[in-house]
Amino acid sequence: MSAKLQLDLAFGVEAYVDSLLIPKMLMEGFQSSLRDALGIRDSLENSARMVERLTSVINARSAALDAALAERDEARDRTVSGLVAAATLIALPPTLPLAFFDVNGSHVDEKRSFLDLGTHGVACLPAWRPSSSSW
Repeated sequence: MSAKLQLDLAFGVEAYVDSLLIPKMLMEGFQSSLRDALGIRDSLENSARMVERLTSVINARSAALDAALAERDEARDRTVSGLVAAATLIALPPTLPLAFFDVNGSHVDEKRSFLDLGTHGVACLPAWRPSSSSW
């Protein structure tokens, strides 16, 4: 068969089916009988129950994933806070005497060592006391 003949036949059949008039009541009865014969109503109810179960499983997994992400974020925040605290504990003791001598730079004798405890012990004691107790 040629393509033109197939095309004419397809449109001719469509036109014939479109022009066919079936009473509405007869069509509704046929559709109802077909639904009952195929068990479409029961299949739809089963499918609806399956979709509901699937939705509940997805919601539960989503909640578990959200909880795991929140726990990971909290652990990361605790780690960062711990690192900041450790860096502060390490950096603070040497910073205190350096800040003291920077503020009082004109009173520091340049011939004496920073570590001379006889001269600078009082200024260094507040800085060295917390660092010695943390070790």
